[in-house]
Parts: sequence; C-alpha cells; structure tokens
Amino acid sequence: MSEILVVANWKSNKSAEDAKNWLTEFSQLAKSVNPSRPVKVVICPPFIDLPYLSWALTTLKVPFPVELGAQNVSPYGEGSFTGEVSAAQLTGLVNYCLVGHSERRINFHETNQEIYSKINNLVTNKISPILCAQNLEEIPQEVGKLPAQEILVMFEPAKAISSEGVYKAESPQTVKETVSLWQEKIGEYRYLYGGSVNENNCRELLDSGIKGFVVGHASLSPSSFLGIIKNV
Repeated sequence: MSEILVVANWKSNKSAEDAKNWLTEFSQLAKSVNPSRPVKVVICPPFIDLPYLSWALTTLKVPFPVELGAQNVSPYGEGSFTGEVSAAQLTGLVNYCLVGHSERRINFHETNQEIYSKINNLVTNKISPILCAQNLEEIPQEVGKLPAQEILVMFEPAKAISSEGVYKAESPQTVKETVSLWQEKIGEYRYLYGGSVNENNCRELLDSGIKGFVVGHASLSPSSFLGIIKNV
C-alpha cells in the first residue's frame, strides 16, 4: 500500500516561536496516533521557520515520517533578485514545494510561464513540486516534458478553500471525476486534493482515489491536523 501524503500549508502564519510551540505540541500528541495506513507528513511553513524546523525534525520522534516543504520558490536562479528565494537555496532544507497556489495566482498574478519556471528549477534541484491547479488550463503544457514521477498535482477548487474555520470541501464524486479526467488528459501523476480538508471529511475524500491532501486552516492546530492523520 502506497503512503498517503498529508501536507500542512501554514500560509502566512506562525512566527519562529509559534512554530516551536506547534511542533512541541504536535510531537507530544502524535505519540498516541496510529494511522491505519502508511502516512508521510510534510510541513510547509513560512520561509522564516524553515531553519528551526529543519533542525528540530532531526530530533523528532513520532510514529510516521515528517519532512519539510516550502510554500513558494523563485522562478529565477540565484543572483540579483532581491527578496527571492531560489530552488538552489532551498536544497537541503526541503523535499517539497508548493507551486501555483490559487492565492498566489490571484494575489501575485502568477502566470503559467512563471509557474513552469519554478517547477523546472525545483526538479533540477531534486525538490518535488506540488503543482496546485483548479483546472487543466492552470497546468502548464511544458510540464509534460518533465518526469511525471518527480511532480505531484493538487486539485484545488478555489470555492472549496476554507475561510475563517468554515469548511466547504468539494464532493468526493467531483474530486474522483476530476482526477480521472486529469489522468486521461495529462498522465499518471500522484494526485492530491486541497480545499476545506478536515478530520471529518478526509476519509471520504480519500476514497475518491487521491493519494493525499494539502491542508490549510486545519493544519494550524496540531490536534486538528493530527485528527486528519489519524483518520486517513
């Protein structure tokens, strides 16, 4: 049985002290969690929290693997790009990176060309991109040139993204139909789902054929996030 990937997207939340407190509570509560199937957890914090978490995870003792991911990456390489963080700089800190999240497409006007550049840079630096898309048009055609086993694709219907603790996940049937269509059109990637995932709906969503989740609001609380891990 392949492992289920459960990704925590903290978005623009948690200072370094908050991250430390979250991980302390998470590690204590996780000792009593026994997932019914193999699970890998990926924490995607703000950039400022990555160095501490990278160090702290080396001493973490929980009954499932925990790795780090980034929430974004520069479309450029290293050089004169003030404020950017390149894929090369993330090497050794993270194994995954979110790319093309709807919030970045909307708020920062990211284009498919920029998103493909990010994906290509990540793959070159052996970091697995998690490409977020609402529809096939948001998946850059050039992605097909890259090895499918290096890339994860997340179905992220914007209307399903939780807001202020209100969850409105897409129906499992729609998720299943979407993933089947995408498999037919673009290939056998590892497909994830994101949008209002919580401990009450994760198992039903998982039955739609996806291989994991990207969790937003519910990942900010260690107990809520562990509820998802427990229920998969």
